[in-house]
Amino acid sequence: MGNIEGEAATVVRELVQGRERAVPDHARSTLAWLLALRWQRSRFLMHVTGKESGVEDSWVQTNSSRRA
Repeated sequence: MGNIEGEAATVVRELVQGRERAVPDHARSTLAWLLALRWQRSRFLMHVTGKESGVEDSWVQTNSSRRA
């Protein structure tokens, strides 16, 4: 996971420093992997926090779908 985040940091730095308006093909895969990783972490954290606090899973799922 650290590899993905490191590569994504490099890609983001290149995009910020560059003048391109579109994301280059070589950067798309890296950013897609980072997005998938972040999405899974977020869903897992919501699930664990909800379980530990006694909130039902249905409440967590309902409120997370409203934000999307």
